[in-house]
Amino acid sequence: MRIRSFFVVATIAFLTVTSVWAWTAPVSVPPTGNTPKPINVSSETQMKAGNFIAPIFATYGQMQSNRYCDLLGNNCTNTLTATGTRITALTGGLGIVLNPTTITSTGTISANLGVLQARMTTSCPVGQLIRSVNSDGTVVCQPVPTNVPCIHKSQSFSSGYSCRTGSESCPVAGGGGTTNFYIVCQADGTWSSYSTSCSTPINRTNCP
Repeated sequence: MRIRSFFVVATIAFLTVTSVWAWTAPVSVPPTGNTPKPINVSSETQMKAGNFIAPIFATYGQMQSNRYCDLLGNNCTNTLTATGTRITALTGGLGIVLNPTTITSTGTISANLGVLQARMTTSCPVGQLIRSVNSDGTVVCQPVPTNVPCIHKSQSFSSGYSCRTGSESCPVAGGGGTTNFYIVCQADGTWSSYSTSCSTPINRTNCP
């Protein structure tokens, strides 16, 4: 019976000493110095002193801050003192259409095709050429003209006519000779040019 009483007393004494050792006195007078509340789902406004990091941060209402930065925390814009680079309003210019006319929050920006030329979206079939391009990017085609005379130094020449416009001497080290330059009248009234190698003899008359 004495042994059992001894163990009971010893156990109570150990628990009492352990409790005393675990006790930490408050550093301020209550109710100040309380442990901060954990982030919870209540409707009250809560503030956190440190950073808040989450894989995805979403809101179904408003997101407010006095400063917005990029992912690395740089290029910040201070919304309270209006410092940093930001756009407060957009107005239209030559070739630019805004809806509304002055955008301060959201809107659309488009090109005025009455001033600007859209990218070409169509082409002409074989045997036709582009006559003009519309502002919306479509083209107006016309058949390639045939048997149109070519004009050279105020003279008219028919399709297929060819003449020599000039020549130049070839290096002696390469065998010498002369390179000749020619033009040929095309069916659409334009001239095309070509030249011969140094060893090819003159086979056309000189152009007028």
